[in-house]
Amino acid sequence: MNKQWIFDTNEFFFKEIVQNGKRIEARVPDFTVPRKHYHKIKSGDSIVVRLVNKNLEPVSGVEPLIFEVLFNKKYDSIEKLLENEGFKNVMPNMQSSEEAIQYFYTLPGIGERVKENGVCAIYFR
Repeated sequence: MNKQWIFDTNEFFFKEIVQNGKRIEARVPDFTVPRKHYHKIKSGDSIVVRLVNKNLEPVSGVEPLIFEVLFNKKYDSIEKLLENEGFKNVMPNMQSSEEAIQYFYTLPGIGERVKENGVCAIYFR
C-alpha cells in the first residue's frame, strides 16, 4: 500500500516547485518524529506539499500540491547529494553549489541531523 507524506514548506521552496520546476526535494530524516521518517518514502508514494507560515500553519487559500514519488536516494552529506543530483535540480534559484550548501546549513539543527541520519533526495513528478 502506498503512503501519503505531508511536506510543509516555506514560501521560498514552494515557489521553487511552482515557478522553477524543482523536482528533487532534499529532506533530513528525524527518527524521533514519525512524519519525518523520510528514509521510508518509496516509489509510488505521494507527497502533499503545503505552504506554511512562520507558525508552521498551512496558509489559507493556497491549495497544496500533490506529487508522485519516483524514487528516494539517501546520502551521507548535503554536499554529496548536491554533487550527484546537481544543485540546480534541488535548488533551482541558487547560483552555485556553495550557495545551496550555505543555505542548507542555516536551517536549525540541520548539520547534526545530517551527520546522524543522512539526507534523502526525493524525486517526484
